[in-house]
Amino acid sequence: EAKQMGKEFGQPMTEVASAMEAVAMQGKKQADVVSLTRTVMTAANITNLDSTEAIDGITAAQRQFGIATSSSMRILDSWNEVSKHSGVSAKSLAEATITGGMAARAAGMNFDDFNAMVATIGETTKQTGTQVGTAVKMMTDNVRSADTIEALQQVGVLTVDNSGRFKS
Repeated sequence: EAKQMGKEFGQPMTEVASAMEAVAMQGKKQADVVSLTRTVMTAANITNLDSTEAIDGITAAQRQFGIATSSSMRILDSWNEVSKHSGVSAKSLAEATITGGMAARAAGMNFDDFNAMVATIGETTKQTGTQVGTAVKMMTDNVRSADTIEALQQVGVLTVDNSGRFKS
């Protein structure tokens, strides 16, 4: 499989085999290993991510936003489209996902909205993906603090529903 995929993607067989091994070490089934490795090799060909960065970023997005391995290409497609229409690279989006994705999801943000926020902040500030992800994390964490909720409620902004859950 690695040899065939190497030919298909113009990547050395050793690079493909290493990516497959890294994906397999996550405990994925063989079909998922092949599927995710295809996405990773595509990322290495069409973005500024290398295979290790692609594995890390895509895996983070899957776990943090609940995206199935079989839909991993959706993550790459989103990063590719956002990077084509903004001044933010796929690598920056992946770094931001690793750093701030979990906090964004906890605040009710979905994957596409998170990417849009990262692109907007990154394009404006010219910060790295890690810095933007940290900023998103801090913003979403601070918005959910008791002091912030109270201050927003004092000016008529309701941040929680009747059951006390944070509104997205």
